[in-house]
Amino acid sequence: MERLPPQNIEAEAAVLGSILIDPQAIAVVAEMVRADDFYRDAHRTIYEAALELYQAGLPADLVTLADTIERRGKMDQIGGADYLTALVTVVPTSANVEHYAQIVVRSAILRRLIQVAGQIAALAYTESDANVALDKAEQMLFAISQRVTRQDFEHIRDILHEYFKKLDQLHSQRGDIVGIPTGFNDLDKMTGGLQRSDLVILAARPSVGKCLTATTLIDDPRSGERRTIEECVRRQLPVVLGLSAAGELRVTAITDWIESGVKPAFRVTTGSGRQVEVTGHHPFLTPTGWVSLQDLVVGQVIAVPQAVPTFGALSVTDGPTRSAVAQAIVQADGTVDSGFPANIWQWDRQSLALLCGQVLGLTGQSGQESLWQSEHCARDLHHALIRLGLPATIHHDGTRWRVALAELPRRAAGAAAPALAAHARGTIGWDPIAAIEPLGPQPVYDLTVPDGANFVAQDIIVHNTALALSLAHNSAVRFNQSVAIFSLEMSKEQLAQRLLSMDAGVDQQRMRTGYISDADDEWTRISLSMGRLGESNIYIDDTAGITLMEMRSKARRLKADRGFDMIIVDYLQLMQGTGGKGDGNRQQEISEISR
Repeated sequence: MERLPPQNIEAEAAVLGSILIDPQAIAVVAEMVRADDFYRDAHRTIYEAALELYQAGLPADLVTLADTIERRGKMDQIGGADYLTALVTVVPTSANVEHYAQIVVRSAILRRLIQVAGQIAALAYTESDANVALDKAEQMLFAISQRVTRQDFEHIRDILHEYFKKLDQLHSQRGDIVGIPTGFNDLDKMTGGLQRSDLVILAARPSVGKCLTATTLIDDPRSGERRTIEECVRRQLPVVLGLSAAGELRVTAITDWIESGVKPAFRVTTGSGRQVEVTGHHPFLTPTGWVSLQDLVVGQVIAVPQAVPTFGALSVTDGPTRSAVAQAIVQADGTVDSGFPANIWQWDRQSLALLCGQVLGLTGQSGQESLWQSEHCARDLHHALIRLGLPATIHHDGTRWRVALAELPRRAAGAAAPALAAHARGTIGWDPIAAIEPLGPQPVYDLTVPDGANFVAQDIIVHNTALALSLAHNSAVRFNQSVAIFSLEMSKEQLAQRLLSMDAGVDQQRMRTGYISDADDEWTRISLSMGRLGESNIYIDDTAGITLMEMRSKARRLKADRGFDMIIVDYLQLMQGTGGKGDGNRQQEISEISR
């Protein structure tokens, strides 16, 4: 006797009947049930018509549904208008529509398992490579399991409560590997081991780096050479100087080089005369943590390295040769393209120091101040002194450029880690912002530096920020707006942790590993931030592989139940269209999602 596939015709009719008698029922089932979950073709056709009306924002009643099916030319296939009328009488109320929908989905999953089992059996007969067969079989089963794993919105208060328990545990076990060790000591120290719910990708996506204008100068820590960031991107400079979590300058790897197009840029000048040109949302390290340029004003202090210890291997032991180079630099002052010869930056520390002494002697008084016609020459000398760890300033007095030896401001009260540690050991100084000037649209470039997410450019420490989360935090906490976050990549706990780190001003890496400082009132700041975030209206959904229909349904339900002002999707590329993955052209699917 032939067995029928798993089905429940009564449940299917009950779902459709509930939709016909209650216009809100479709919002409940749309994220759970797909058209191909229905066993009967007629039911599938009716549900597709109901979804079409739902997407158009129209109610699915007898009149509108019959009209839609009629326009599709499928009225006879479903049994006529009389069958639609009969569906209304199947259930007296739509109160149990979610339960009916679960029965429909469960039966559909069982049918798909039977279908996949047959495909796997056929695959085993035809595929000679067992590993390929296993991989394909796993993909088939995984596609079905993804239908079962679904999440819903959870208030950030509940997420933070669970995360605080974990944070307390990490604090009590700080220094230990609480996750899965990798065997790479530095990586384990940073992460505390690989954690549950983490997706770790050894790569970087575009536009997560630091945006600087094309002419920004960066020092190559291997050779001492100075290159523009444009050249660094094109040559794919492998390493750069950056500030570690422990507050020390060290060489760190670059994992991505990105040409970011043309964006509005600003020139930031400090009190000591250092300059860097960045995009408006670019963060700088301040005594209270990393702050975007758009939130900084003239007079606020930012972190700058006391020294930039990048030197080459070229040793110039011949005194007359150094003297000749110094004389040539001074004589070229004010001429076109005057500046230090490019190979100077490849000299070793001692050779560069002796050269700077001779240049200061030729251009200033008592070796304390140097006067120049050429800004290029003056800035080259200023940078050379900073390389050597000699505090120097540069400014224009109206007629000439002056480079002078002078101490940086020492202001570290309330400094955030690692800035406080870096200042204590003399790694960085605090330099007030003297000017912020708009430059208009400029070509900009990014370097992605995962370890520390910062590097030294033009003798200033620069960083990147999580723009989407900053928007969510500022809108919800500072301006009391309601924000819905769909996170397709990170778990809700990871998002809550990042928001908590941002609000409390506690280094995210140390929160991951449990190194919370009692001396710096970090526990107090975390507790206060939990209260602020817990009172904010932030709702997080972390369903992976969510479809357009599911997202729309969840958003509409949240809007009806609690209301919201903003939706953030992180990130769009991971979404599926109404057809799911593999149906048609992916570019068209992304276009559909965007619309």
